[in-house]
This record gives sequence, C-alpha cells and structure tokens, in this order.
Amino acid sequence: MTQRIAVYGGSFNPFCKHHQEIIRWLIEEGDFSYVIVVPAAAHALKDAMLEYMHRCNMTKLGVNDLIHNGMPSLPFKSTVVVSMIEMDMLREHPGPIRTYELLKEIRKGYPDAEIKFAIGPDIPDELDQWANVDKIEAEFGFVKLPIQSMRATKLRQMIAEGLRAWKQHVPILVARYIEMHGLYHVERTTCEHEWEHTLVQTYEHPHREICGRCHLPRVGSEIPLAKTS
Repeated sequence: MTQRIAVYGGSFNPFCKHHQEIIRWLIEEGDFSYVIVVPAAAHALKDAMLEYMHRCNMTKLGVNDLIHNGMPSLPFKSTVVVSMIEMDMLREHPGPIRTYELLKEIRKGYPDAEIKFAIGPDIPDELDQWANVDKIEAEFGFVKLPIQSMRATKLRQMIAEGLRAWKQHVPILVARYIEMHGLYHVERTTCEHEWEHTLVQTYEHPHREICGRCHLPRVGSEIPLAKTS
C-alpha cells in the first residue's frame, strides 16, 4: 500500500491551536498516515519573520502537545514530524525556498510515497504568485484544507497589546515559551522550576539544556520532537 504523506508548510509565527486542528484533519479526514510540518526558513512572499529557531521550537512544542495531550488521541500508527529541511536547503542555495523545490527535496527521502502539499482555503487565490504551480499539480498535487487558520498578524497584535485572550489560541507550552523568551513584545518571564540539565541530542546541536519539568529550552536551545509511532 502506497504511503500517503502530507507536507504542511508555514511560517508558524507563532504556532497556534488552529495548526494542531489542521494536522489532526490531515490524519483523520485527509487519510494521510504521515504529516511533515515544515517551518519556513526563507519565505518567497513574506519578508519579516521571527527568528527561525524560535518558530521551529514553538512548532515542535505544539506538535508534541498534540501527540501527547490531544483529545482524542491521534490514530494509531500515524506519524507527525517537524522538519528543518528548509534550513538545510538554504545553506546550500541562499534565497527564498520555493514549494516545488521543497517537495522535490522531500521526495528524495520517500521516492515511492504519494506526496501532497497542504494549502488553506485562502491560498488558491494566491497561486498565481507561486512558481511552478503546474509542476506541483502534475508531480505532487495539493490537498485543500477546509480549516481556515487564524491570522497570525492578528494573534501577534493581541500578544503585543497584552490582551490575555491570546493564550486561548496557542498550546500552553507555546504560550510559556513566548513569555520566557519575551517574543512579540510580551513581558519576559522565567521558568518557575529549577533547571535540570538534560542533554538533548540533535543532528545540529549535540548539547541542549531543557527544564526537566516544563520541557522548555534555555534561550537559543532546540527542542526535541516527540514521536507518534
């Protein structure tokens, strides 16, 4: 049986509960057994984005929360991963990462899989600005999401203005991360727990320290991603 993979890309600036709903929909309704979440390292249509590592960390926290605390639990044998592939591509070829090039790079790791790129309800109106749309449709294809994500601009504005309601829109660990790092002009807070020095192995940064209780990283640290299968 051919493996069906959904590639879900975005700025995730920040990662919010709507993103969790989209991942769940892709698995439960879209019938994808594997979802690759790809934070954008260099967006062709967006100029200013929060530092890449912060957005990756928030995405990993949000995905971990969905895997461990999602109600109901995700279907058995479904897999969700957060990929930093765009940063790898950017190191080799500086400049905006185009969707077609991203999908070709992902296919190298899954040559026999059916790979689709997930797009929101508002994206079809923007496709005329994309490069190689015909090739994407012919070689991969799109999966159109029925779920409209909350506008990140609105959420960032809520955070910057100090409106407490912003925490209702993001997973709790993402909210703590935003506060701990003072992101989006929010008042910076610190972890209330003593830090437990836990070495976290990652392909790029072999030594990372995270709180053994919050599982939040020190400034500049990378968060390990939980596994669903």
